[in-house]
Amino acid sequence: MEAKVFHRVSWHDLNGNEYHDWQTNKLPTWFQMGRPFGYFADKIKESVKLDQMFHYTSADGALAILQSGRMRFTDYAYLNDMREITHGLDVIRSVLEDETHTAGSPTLTKLKAHLEDVDPSSRYNIYTTSFSSDSDSLSQFRLYGPVALGFEANPNGFGFFKGDIRFDHVVYDPEKQVRLIQTFFDILKQSEQKDVAWIKSDESKLAPADYLTSHLLQIASFFKHRAFSDEREVRLVYSELLENMENFRQETAKRQFRASGGLIVPFTDTFNMYDPAPFSDEEQLPPKLPLKSVVIGPVAQAEALANGMRNLLSAEGYHDVEVALSEAPFRT
Repeated sequence: MEAKVFHRVSWHDLNGNEYHDWQTNKLPTWFQMGRPFGYFADKIKESVKLDQMFHYTSADGALAILQSGRMRFTDYAYLNDMREITHGLDVIRSVLEDETHTAGSPTLTKLKAHLEDVDPSSRYNIYTTSFSSDSDSLSQFRLYGPVALGFEANPNGFGFFKGDIRFDHVVYDPEKQVRLIQTFFDILKQSEQKDVAWIKSDESKLAPADYLTSHLLQIASFFKHRAFSDEREVRLVYSELLENMENFRQETAKRQFRASGGLIVPFTDTFNMYDPAPFSDEEQLPPKLPLKSVVIGPVAQAEALANGMRNLLSAEGYHDVEVALSEAPFRT
């Protein structure tokens, strides 16, 4: 077997901070640019690591989730703020319009033309489900219901999926949103410099526009208008590149529908997203939901709701889940 030879690769962010990685010469450098971007992105976002994330819902919603063992993921284009998908794309396009970030980059020039010609989201199925980093938010209880389900803040706890799954804090600060896209483009330009010999011999070695669009959509799917910042939202975003799913003869997650706010809203769920193939040829069900705690909001019969929740958890096999009452006082 031929031994792999690695070489050290250095990256820097817009402030000159460095990140070092090891790569082989088998693939262009852009193929692994996700690692340095992730490192620098964490510094820009200044996100605090979470042990749990909380999904606020009604008693009916909590009952449906726990009895079915499924979490719903809503089509990204049908979120409560339906401008979100265009908001993220607007940020990307605004940075591309600034020639200080695209000058001298054949890849970014092609990407700009690509995004002007097509609706990038049309080639993907993108679904998301929302949580809060706050376990006891009075505003969230008022908006969504008296139950906060606390899940492990790790997407792998929900199972292995057919498409790509991402977890992160939502970014509300518009300056940080722009900075993240600028950083992604700058790392891409660095990769072009490192791959200059490859590109001169074969322009097909440039990073494909579809590959870059996929990464950009994953970044922008966590952008939201600053007016919603009090939600302290964290998200799981599930995406399927339809071309790849077809090429690998992989079925997409079953698309389901529900009525909400006068609309017919597409969604899928963790059962239909699940793919047991990485570990077994046998048909397997997804693991139990990674539920860690439940907080009951300040409602008139909070103690009774908490006791009913404990009985439900026991019946469904969630034996180590703590049920607590909100610290906020109930107002009659």
